[in-house]
Amino acid sequence: MGVHPQYRKRGIAKAFCEKALYELARSAQISVTTFREGDKADTGYREIWGNLGFAEAELLIEFGYPTQRFILYREKSESEENE
Repeated sequence: MGVHPQYRKRGIAKAFCEKALYELARSAQISVTTFREGDKADTGYREIWGNLGFAEAELLIEFGYPTQRFILYREKSESEENE
């Protein structure tokens, strides 16, 4: 996911992530990968994932580029557990 530079710093990425989590996320664990800490290519996505409750996890290499997995652990509601 990326936001055009002209539209950054307007909360678009965070709003998109919140909507996606609300609409699509029904599992007990959701993971995403993003830039590693200190990577100059990171325009704030690590901060967004952290603010949404994701925790840092293992370091990875994806498509030859160093990344890091972030994981959100959710507790299932009673209705989800009964499905």
